[in-house]
Amino acid sequence: MLIYFMQHGACLPRQINPEQPLSPVGRGQVEKSARAMRLLGVRPEAMAASNKLRATQTAEIVARATGFDSRRIARSEALKPSAPAEAGLEFLRQFDKLSALFVAGHLPNLALMASQLLSPYPEPIALGLENGGLLCIDVPHLAARNGNLLWLLKPQHLQLLAGTAV
Repeated sequence: MLIYFMQHGACLPRQINPEQPLSPVGRGQVEKSARAMRLLGVRPEAMAASNKLRATQTAEIVARATGFDSRRIARSEALKPSAPAEAGLEFLRQFDKLSALFVAGHLPNLALMASQLLSPYPEPIALGLENGGLLCIDVPHLAARNGNLLWLLKPQHLQLLAGTAV
């Protein structure tokens, strides 16, 4: 199974909007990343997102770009920033039989879930996820702790792929 992890795009500060939606910059980040995903042939069979607005908006943008029906995005508090990685992975196990899953969420939760999928050791792996970046892991199943990191693309790499770098 291929799992694509994306940290939501940059969001508005809580002082401006308590729900912290994507900022115009964050929306642009994710739109460019989603365009690159389409060019890379990323076609998720399922999508999941934190129920926080910025992650849901990120997943919806990616859904549009990749041809996924955004009404089918599974949302959960198990993918919120402070949720334990085990809770997030347990939520994602409903998709275990699929070949490709996209997850939009937050740090540190995303990095901790990815670390558990990649390593049997308790110490987390420093992965360097960024807003709008994309991490791809190949795992035999979601209980595995021996996945393969296929690639980690920073937002600027995705912009280059999409032909939108400044």
